[in-house]
Amino acid sequence: MEIDVNCDAFAAGANGLYGATHAIGTVTYAGGAQAQLVVLKLGLVAASDPELLARRRCRGFPFHPTTRQVYGEDRMDAYRRLGCEVAARALADVAPNA
Repeated sequence: MEIDVNCDAFAAGANGLYGATHAIGTVTYAGGAQAQLVVLKLGLVAASDPELLARRRCRGFPFHPTTRQVYGEDRMDAYRRLGCEVAARALADVAPNA
């Protein structure tokens, strides 16, 4: 099996924003069959919702440690929205026949 995916866009720029929050690659199996591999990374990009971008004022967002799992409603909602946004962007780029 061979996996080919370029995750270079996951590197954060000087502004703290990623170039992308997903990468689409290819898995090639021994028999030659291929499949798409979609890799997601939680983070903010320039196209993120302005309300989510504004949350960068809160130190740690969107990378609060998982050792502190008790989040208030506001923080939990922000992470939920960010996850939905990241997944929606990735799904929009996946080939329709995949």
